[in-house]
Amino acid sequence: MVKQVTSSKWKKIEDIDSLADTTKDTYHSYMNSLYQYSGIKDEIEFLKIPDKKLQEILEGFLDHLKKRVKNDEISPNTVPKLFKAYKVLLDANYREHAVSWKPIALQYPKKEKRSGYKPWTTEQIDTFLQYTNTAREKAAIHFQASTGCRVGVHNDPLLIKHMVKMEIPGYDYHCYAILIYAEADETVEEKDQRITSGEIDENDYSFFVFLTPEASQALDEYHEFRRTKKMETLTSDSPIFASFNSHGLKDKGRYYQMSGNAFRHMMEDVLARTSITRIKKRNRYDTMLDHGFRKRFNTIFKLDDNSNGNLVEKLMQHKKGLDGAYLTPTREECFVEFKKAIYQLTINPKERQRQIIKDKENEINELNQERNENEQLRAMLEQEQKARIASEQETKQTLAKLREEILENYSKK
Repeated sequence: MVKQVTSSKWKKIEDIDSLADTTKDTYHSYMNSLYQYSGIKDEIEFLKIPDKKLQEILEGFLDHLKKRVKNDEISPNTVPKLFKAYKVLLDANYREHAVSWKPIALQYPKKEKRSGYKPWTTEQIDTFLQYTNTAREKAAIHFQASTGCRVGVHNDPLLIKHMVKMEIPGYDYHCYAILIYAEADETVEEKDQRITSGEIDENDYSFFVFLTPEASQALDEYHEFRRTKKMETLTSDSPIFASFNSHGLKDKGRYYQMSGNAFRHMMEDVLARTSITRIKKRNRYDTMLDHGFRKRFNTIFKLDDNSNGNLVEKLMQHKKGLDGAYLTPTREECFVEFKKAIYQLTINPKERQRQIIKDKENEINELNQERNENEQLRAMLEQEQKARIASEQETKQTLAKLREEILENYSKK
């Protein structure tokens, strides 16, 4: 039976606070697919359908989808996702028992290996950078390659106040730590304090990610471009990546933040300038435009035998570690793990070569320092040994003189 709920109290997808905005958009598209099949007009009409009729509609829709799968029109992996959206909407309106879901789930088509599984290669990303036309394009591509962030990170506040420099001894350029999924008024210092004081819980959604020296330099050049060419006054509340289109200007000297969709459109433009091709199967490519950066980031760390799996999970912006425990490592602990992969994450081959040379120079300097310290230690030991020998000789001489004096005094008696 349908619970008696007034039309003004029906909860639509957009009213479900636990869903992210991107998830709401996806669920709306899934609802539209059902509308086109069934003739249902909207979510309210869907929610008012009696249990038995709703079961018939959904089972008929499943048969329709299975035919589309057989005709290779949609992926079989998409089918369960559609029905999850319908279940979430019903559950949010106290209709969790309106549909018998198990019989439906047992009729889902067999899943296939997902497309979009390939990462962008370092060489392909280097090609992207060669075909960038703006400082923002270059900095944004470096940002995705260095952090492995989901593109949705650009839909949350990503502000100058969320950046902090991280120095690496022996390197010519600094790195950046960037706090993502943070509140607009949250700062790096506040996040650090919550971690060290143990105030982090499961409802804390912000994470630290890091930029390589190469990516940090690209970001600094982009911000300098905004200051000098766009005459923008950068403050702690300015977006790290700004929107410069006709709707980008918020007020004098300030801009709105670049969105996730804006990044996708930017990547489409950059990709179109190159000769890089992707294989398309239905609506998906073998390398996803934005997620290909995340795939590469994950692969680099997972193939490193020296990596700490739990810390890598935090760098991947996962709340829990491999053991399922909730982790709260400090920014510095995460950065130590990130530094292990700086060479692999760096894009420009010349920069990678410079890093090899720099690492060798640092290694030689460390060896020379160790050798100097050993030589100083050896000199100290030799000096101590000479002093000990001299002391022993002086003691022997003193004892011999004392013996002579005793014998002389005795003979006089």
